[in-house]
Amino acid sequence: METFGVLARRLRGTRSLREAARAAHLDPGHLSRIERDLRPPTVAVALALDTLYGTENRLTALAEAEADLSPAARRLMALFGPLTYRSERTAFTSAGRT
Repeated sequence: METFGVLARRLRGTRSLREAARAAHLDPGHLSRIERDLRPPTVAVALALDTLYGTENRLTALAEAEADLSPAARRLMALFGPLTYRSERTAFTSAGRT
């Protein structure tokens, strides 16, 4: 599972940050902080990006799910990726890592 910021950046593709921000009626600096997982997205931002990228509320659902996370959990996800439970012996490990 990708964080909101990582997914938003990937969906932006080859568009410049300024171009995407302008098309979604967002401040480029704010969008940059969201893409780098430094700021949580609002539902309004998620809806604007869903509309721009044609992702059928995928970003909105992710923003709503991440809204329930504490700021510390969001920072950990930004640094290490989402955590997944592997087994009772290994406890929690970072997704995609052993």
